Amino acid sequence: MAVLAALAFMGLFTDSAGPKGGGAKADRLGDVIKLNGIRLTQKKNNVKELDLWAETAVIALDESRIDLEKFTVVSYSKQAGEVTLSARKGVLINATNDVTASGGTLARDADGKALMTDGLTWINSKREIRTDDPVWVFGSGFTLRGKGLIARLDDEVVEIPSGVSVTILPGKKWK
Repeated sequence: MAVLAALAFMGLFTDSAGPKGGGAKADRLGDVIKLNGIRLTQKKNNVKELDLWAETAVIALDESRIDLEKFTVVSYSKQAGEVTLSARKGVLINATNDVTASGGTLARDADGKALMTDGLTWINSKREIRTDDPVWVFGSGFTLRGKGLIARLDDEVVEIPSGVSVTILPGKKWK
């Protein structure tokens, strides 16, 4: 991934006080580079696919993964719009842009529906969110609880395997 190569290259021109000229602080630690305070944008054919902000990112020099702390990822799609994922910890697999998130995980779609859970996996190629943890889904006019979730965003299909309860707010229209 060219962006990671650029970040690794940036690591060569930094010292423990941070990059020359400001920006993220980078330290090389063996076979990884640790960056504090980063923003990464990934484009394909000049179309933005992914934005990533993180307090800390540890990047494997083989570019296989990025371990994240206190992060937000925004994935862009013509079909479903933006999907935002935030959590305390996560792992981004560079080859696929799949993300595993844990700790206070929140996902929000372009329509404002939100999913809260302890941890989940974002499968980028399928634009799918999966978790086995308890979930809370909030939307205009409803709140849904359950255990486990599979959400296929482009098909607008959500499956919750067990313990489902729904609260419909009076006078509100489902969205």
